[in-house]
Amino acid sequence: MNNRGFILAETIVMSVVLLVAFSFIYMAANNYINREKTSIFYDDVASIYQGYYVKEALSNYANLANRTYIQGLLSNSYGRIIGTETAGLFYDAGTFGVIADHLNLYQIYITNDVYNLKRCARNIALSDTKCQNTFMDEELRAYIMTINITDLSNEYYLILTFRRDNHGNTCLYESCFSHYIWVAI
Repeated sequence: MNNRGFILAETIVMSVVLLVAFSFIYMAANNYINREKTSIFYDDVASIYQGYYVKEALSNYANLANRTYIQGLLSNSYGRIIGTETAGLFYDAGTFGVIADHLNLYQIYITNDVYNLKRCARNIALSDTKCQNTFMDEELRAYIMTINITDLSNEYYLILTFRRDNHGNTCLYESCFSHYIWVAI
């Protein structure tokens, strides 16, 4: 009849062990789910492939080899949106426009200073005039915070935004999903 104290102690110990085990499982699963949520909109495989096609199209139809011209585009900011309307950039803007539409390309953002671009995105360097001239919407700002470029040997980086609806079609409305990737040039 003295086993009641032992059973109570065993129940408490097992409850604590199970609670700790389930807490670790929850934390691991929650971390995995958050990473997957991020990868849906940032650096997904389909967008990465499309990004390399855009990079190839830009090398064929745009003046990206002229580093002096691109440096001039970035002379007063850390990043800039470029497009077919950017004067002097494209050899054949019409053909590139067709390719961009086919790939659901919404926006091209060019930068040559990822470190300071991230500082601007974090609102750390607000007194910097280049930060004040660097336009970033909230979605782009959130993506820039996730970029972890360890190889800084490239001079320029493109941050590409693809916009799609639920079915993967080109979409320009509010109900679209934006997918972001970066490509080194």
